[in-house]
Amino acid sequence: MKNNKNRNGKARPTGGNDKKSTTYVPDERARFLNPYTFVPTPSREGQEGPLGDAPPQGHDRLHQGGWTGSIQVRLTVETPLLLLDTARATEVGENDHFRYPMLLRNGSPHLPATSVKGMLRSAYEIITNSRFGVFEGWEEPLGWRRIVSDAQRMRPVRIISDGNGGLKIEFCEAVRLPRYPEHNAVRYPDGSLPAHGDEVWVRTRGRQATVYEIHKTPKTSDNEWKHGYVFVSGRNALQKKCERVFIKARGETAELTPELKERWCKLMSNYRRAHTEEELQGLNTTANDGTEELEWSAHLTDPERAELQEDTLCYAYEAAKSKVTGLYPVTVPRDVSRRAPADILAESLRPASALTSLSPADRLFGWVAPKGSSTRPAGYRGRLRVKPVRCEGNEKARTTRFSGDGLPLAILGQPKPSQGRFYLSHKSHHPLENPPKDGLAKSGLYQSDENSLRGRKVYWHHIATAGDHTYWSEPDSPSDPTQERIGPGYREFRRPKRAKVNGEEPAITKDLHFDTDDEEQRDSQNRSIEGWVNPETAFVFTLDVRDISLFELGALAWLLNLPEGHFHRLGLGKPLGFGSVRLTWDTSGTTLRSNEDWATYYRSLTTEPHTPDPSEIINMALAEFLKSTQNTPHDEIRKAFLTTTAGQPELPVHYPRVRPLTMKANLSMPTPPDPRGRSYKWFTANEETKKQQNMESAKKPAEHRRSLPPVHTDGRDLVIYQELPAKD
Repeated sequence: MKNNKNRNGKARPTGGNDKKSTTYVPDERARFLNPYTFVPTPSREGQEGPLGDAPPQGHDRLHQGGWTGSIQVRLTVETPLLLLDTARATEVGENDHFRYPMLLRNGSPHLPATSVKGMLRSAYEIITNSRFGVFEGWEEPLGWRRIVSDAQRMRPVRIISDGNGGLKIEFCEAVRLPRYPEHNAVRYPDGSLPAHGDEVWVRTRGRQATVYEIHKTPKTSDNEWKHGYVFVSGRNALQKKCERVFIKARGETAELTPELKERWCKLMSNYRRAHTEEELQGLNTTANDGTEELEWSAHLTDPERAELQEDTLCYAYEAAKSKVTGLYPVTVPRDVSRRAPADILAESLRPASALTSLSPADRLFGWVAPKGSSTRPAGYRGRLRVKPVRCEGNEKARTTRFSGDGLPLAILGQPKPSQGRFYLSHKSHHPLENPPKDGLAKSGLYQSDENSLRGRKVYWHHIATAGDHTYWSEPDSPSDPTQERIGPGYREFRRPKRAKVNGEEPAITKDLHFDTDDEEQRDSQNRSIEGWVNPETAFVFTLDVRDISLFELGALAWLLNLPEGHFHRLGLGKPLGFGSVRLTWDTSGTTLRSNEDWATYYRSLTTEPHTPDPSEIINMALAEFLKSTQNTPHDEIRKAFLTTTAGQPELPVHYPRVRPLTMKANLSMPTPPDPRGRSYKWFTANEETKKQQNMESAKKPAEHRRSLPPVHTDGRDLVIYQELPAKD
């Protein structure tokens, strides 16, 4: 098998021309925890009181029943914290790799107040189930790649005139046209190559009808000649040898509906967004390992091929006899979801479009009208301010520095909302934690009207490695630190060194780890850091609050006093375990007074304002918050949030991965980080359809097509897939 990352750092998708020599079997004993999960977001329809939508109070005066003052907070680092000075990054080598220095002020780590406020707002939105503060750029449907088996339902078609000024679909039959390499190509008598769209007459032979003679002029002397049109998509896949000729069939046609036209346009738009202009101007390096020069599919580089017009040659997905549900440029194409994320997000969770419908987080932290809403007023200043953050302790104890070109971080996975098994939920399940059923066909994830967004994305606390000094250190030995097992797993935060290979497979050591050389991997896919903030480092800051309700104060108090062993997540690298922090409310530096006390003070001008005990206020506010949310979905929301902030000590936390063929003896043990990356192979393995059962009636659970489990699950966790030789 020829598998590798490409020069653009993208995964090679599974194509219909690959020779399938291996299969994937789940190892039920090798479980792992995906770095991210989702806290459910039930609809807010009908929500009233402090949890509902309402216009905010004005800033012109202090209102009755409110609280104003300052809250001192102590932030203690539990796992190394990445504070990077992106403005001073320097390039290392010639592979678009950058090294980032630490963000410092006067020699001390500098934690921007805006970062703290963002962390607090995100958590506040979760526990109050507020509207999303930002949800822009999700107006287009999600793109996803169909699986190879879908090609069985793809029929070649030609778009023709319906005789009334419109268009319709004409079904065809496809025969193979040898094309690659060029010395094996079937040519016209004059030696030229057939071009896409050419009207031709051909003769074929073999069980898989293959053209051996082709002409542009009509041939009617015998029945061996077939009339059709040349379809050329380009040499866009490894081992591809043939293009196709679409043979005119028996006049079978179907209606070209407005919906089919619209889906085609959205699909072509999605194809373009998936690639940069720089990529399309060069060779196709997203479909190979760089050893062969492949072309981009023609619909990506030729604007005319992307238009659905008369004489267009393409493929139709036939859900039933002559029932076309989509038109596609190739047999294993990308596709687009029926609805865009913005359409499947409940209206009550979308960013507020007007000042009169602000959710709890909007009223406390502030609000800006969505782009293009043209509403007035277009913003509201929040009633909470994070003052400058100060780092405590001496400089030496606060940071760890890395010499030379720095520490190469592991590749951070990009958000993949098109992975419906992770990002979507299904209404037919539990109203809160409702991933798609294991075993559901891939097309059912994106074409169903019953799906919605999973919830708010959160990152697990890596409890198993949080206090392990060995894990967060660089060993003195020259061996690869990522291939040394520590506790339940491996050093996931660091990128492995370059892999040694044994033919086309990675070399494996005697103790069943990847064999690597001394070369660090520094390229455009990852970054290097010059240092981090050490665990146990403390920061102190003050929250200025003005005219906030007892409920709002209680929600803040809950976030600032999570149970012991629970941590917020802050900064970069959260999927790799960085940035777990503990917040505590420092009552000694807190001054809170009721608005009535402030009013009395301002009226008298001489009387000292009443100063109540902060602990009493905290307890009173917490009671109000819990009372307002009891016996509501917020109980389950808080439970899920607390589970993620505590972590699961028995499971290693890492992105999905496959155990390669040459490591098959390492069963039931954690699989070390693959120096080649290739997280995409787990998703390919997860979609394997061999021997899949009908999950509506199956007695045992599906081996493949698994969804991201809920935070609270009594089912199976995600598992490593073992690559094995395919059985004939």
